[in-house]
Amino acid sequence: VADGEYFQAFRRGDDKQTYFAKPIIGRDTKQWLFHASRRISNPDGSLAGAVNIGVEPAYFAAFFRLIDLGDGYGITLLGKDGYVRIRQTKQRMDVGSDARGATVFKLLPTSSAGTYTDVSVVDQTRRIYTWRAMPDFPFILSVSVLEAEALADFYHRKDR
Repeated sequence: VADGEYFQAFRRGDDKQTYFAKPIIGRDTKQWLFHASRRISNPDGSLAGAVNIGVEPAYFAAFFRLIDLGDGYGITLLGKDGYVRIRQTKQRMDVGSDARGATVFKLLPTSSAGTYTDVSVVDQTRRIYTWRAMPDFPFILSVSVLEAEALADFYHRKDR
C-alpha cells in the first residue's frame, strides 16, 4: 500500500480531493484497474492513512458498449494527466495508454469542451471528436466517430 501512487501523493501533502491514479494491473486480480483514493488526516494534519478502492475499467467498457454510435465509434475516459483510463471501440478495449500528445490537450487550456476533426493515432482514420472536461473530476470524456461514416449520407446525397 505504501508504495502505491496514491499513497505517495498523500505523503507529499494534504490533498482534500479524491486522487485518481494511473491504471495498473492489480496484484491480486491480475486485471486492469485504477485507484480512487481519499487521504485521512490526523488532527494535527499528518497522514493517518487513506481510503482506497480499485475501479475496474471493464465496468465503464460494458456501459460504453451499450451506446450505439455505429461501427467506427470510440469512447474514451481520459485522465487530465494524459493517461487513458478506458477507451472502448466496437472491436477492443484499451487501458493505460499514454495520450499526452493528443489534440485535446492543446485545446484544454482555453476551453472545457469542444469538437474537432483529426487523424486517430490508434487506427490512423479521420475522426470527428467531441469532448468535455469534467469540472469536478480530473477526467476528460471524449467520443469519436469515423468522419466517413458520420458524413456518408451527406456525401451520398451530394453525389446524386
